[in-house]
Amino acid sequence: MDFDFAHYMLTQGRKGKENPSRYGRDYRKQLAKAMNMNRTRILAFKNKPSPPVELFPSNFSSFPQDKPANSKPQRHIPQTPETTLDAPHLIDDYYLNLLDWGSSNVIAIALADSLFVGCY
Repeated sequence: MDFDFAHYMLTQGRKGKENPSRYGRDYRKQLAKAMNMNRTRILAFKNKPSPPVELFPSNFSSFPQDKPANSKPQRHIPQTPETTLDAPHLIDDYYLNLLDWGSSNVIAIALADSLFVGCY
């Protein structure tokens, strides 16, 4: 439901309709079509989205029209762990951030009074 459009149609939708020129009418008609304002119902609860309006011809587009089906190679996600991290004194507390995995694939773990840094 588009409350902004409904408010506009109820309050200001009919103002300024005295005698517009032909160009003004054509412009408003195209603008209403592009902005999806040519609806008959003010409060539409279940309306399907309208098809997109092509404002510029597709032959002027700088983007290629043919997109490859699979441009990225698929990632392989291993099902078994490569290594196991053993941290016997790690406190399970939601508010403590005792483990940090950096962007350079380095893990830092705080255990008791020590800080362990490892590259995994």
